[in-house]
Amino acid sequence: MKRTFELAAFNLADALEAATLGVDRIEFCKDYSTGGLTPDLIDIFAFKKQFDIPVFIMVSPTAGDYYYGDNFDSGKLKDEVKTFKDAGADGFVFGAILKNEHMETIIDVEKAAFLIECADGLPCTFHRAFDIVTDQIGALDQIIGLGYKRILTSGNPGKAIDHFSKLIEFKNHADGKLTILPGGGLRSYNIDSLLDAGFMELHSACVDVNINLDEEEIKRFVKKMIG
Repeated sequence: MKRTFELAAFNLADALEAATLGVDRIEFCKDYSTGGLTPDLIDIFAFKKQFDIPVFIMVSPTAGDYYYGDNFDSGKLKDEVKTFKDAGADGFVFGAILKNEHMETIIDVEKAAFLIECADGLPCTFHRAFDIVTDQIGALDQIIGLGYKRILTSGNPGKAIDHFSKLIEFKNHADGKLTILPGGGLRSYNIDSLLDAGFMELHSACVDVNINLDEEEIKRFVKKMIG
């Protein structure tokens, strides 16, 4: 089975450059400083005119966190998903959490299920909101039950490589029912243990300290994924 390198692209120029350098899939969003917002529709049209590699659209209604509450406009979100599908989106990325009566962080099942409904068959990834959920194994089972195909996770907040044992636990528990997609601080020099452990998909933004796309790092990452 071929390994998949998903790159988080925060603007059209970076997405186009990454595609020329051999990444396998783009997670398209904007505004790195907020952790990612829904990108501009015109950029998706522009990308798909030039490349046919899969593009997953981050759907993030507000900046900051994944506790959407009353900021969740279901009608607007449903329209956005439809327009992105029409523009050629191949999948969607989403995360929604809330606090229960015990102040534990849990999956916002109603909102997470709503995106699956809107995506209407296109694969969905549950985003790194998962990293701060209190009962992650229980949440993993919920996400599988909702129909998500991937969980993008670093295991806990921080760098994925620092939570290797958590990622292994999630991978083993998922048992092929969905893909655990490690992401968070991954670079070509620290992914060997993940590849050796059988993770077939990895996620990175490949940006430098100035938040600019690091083209040489993409090349190194692609080479490492090929093996």
